[in-house]
Amino acid sequence: NAVKAECLVTNNAFYANNQNIEQLKTFLSKPNPTPYEQFCITICTKNIDDLWEFQAIQDIYNDKIDEAVIKMQKAGSRAKIELLANPFSNKIPDCHDCDHALPQKSKYTKLSFLQKIQEMKQKLDANNDPFNNALLIGSGLYNISHYGNGRVFYEGEVIGSGHYSPYAIDKAFMDMLTNNALSVKYYQIALKNATDNEQKAKCQYFMAKCQRNEWYNQTIYNNPENEYNYNENKPDFIEWQGFKELKK
Repeated sequence: NAVKAECLVTNNAFYANNQNIEQLKTFLSKPNPTPYEQFCITICTKNIDDLWEFQAIQDIYNDKIDEAVIKMQKAGSRAKIELLANPFSNKIPDCHDCDHALPQKSKYTKLSFLQKIQEMKQKLDANNDPFNNALLIGSGLYNISHYGNGRVFYEGEVIGSGHYSPYAIDKAFMDMLTNNALSVKYYQIALKNATDNEQKAKCQYFMAKCQRNEWYNQTIYNNPENEYNYNENKPDFIEWQGFKELKK
């Protein structure tokens, strides 16, 4: 029984299947559990809020913004956790801790962050200030990836926390948390609506950061042979396409 097994010994692969999650939610909220079922419920490391939160996280990484908001609203206290930096701020360097040290004019919780993304997406769909809205959505999504300043957004009972590098992320979640393709999608929309070279340069540079991350994902983090043995004579960088375009 996969659901009871997950209560006894957690297995991250269990959460790759949404049907498993729905069955676990049903089990944890069972109105009249037997004594053995109650025992399983009591020792389960996850609760209903954790599961709603995880499903909301999955949705935002799949560009299902409205669904993510609805599910995060059901995540109880998990939805009220504050992010440690402005998730819409994107700078030349990535510096997780530096961004945390900066004062924040607006504090975002997990839920209010998703609601802000939703608001910007509605404006983008209405062609209202498409450059800024697309750029901010792209940066918000970038910052809730492992490479951004908002890792606290995805940290929880299901995914875990304190990931010092992608190596520390379970394989079940690594691609979801290190893939910046969705950010690139919105940066490209911003680029199409850019009106001057400064705006175009921002888009190209931010896309270059995503291209850099993808190079590391493919070359190092998804290639165990290179973990400690990457050939020092090989480049540890390439001229990302964004930089080539930036030169123009």
